[in-house]
Amino acid sequence: MGLEMNAQNETNVPYVKAVENISSIVYKRMFNPLYAIDFFYKLTKEHKLFQESMKVVSETTQKC
Repeated sequence: MGLEMNAQNETNVPYVKAVENISSIVYKRMFNPLYAIDFFYKLTKEHKLFQESMKVVSETTQKC
């Protein structure tokens, strides 16, 4: 049971990078007034990156 990722030894693990992306984007949305408004946020590249990162996290979680 579980999934071996070697996240502490590998430098390029998709799951870890996805979590970093999500954390960074959430932080930006908290402190940037334009990103706080969904209409404007959905026009940004961060929205697309957030969606892609959430997909990676979700798929990885489903494997466990």
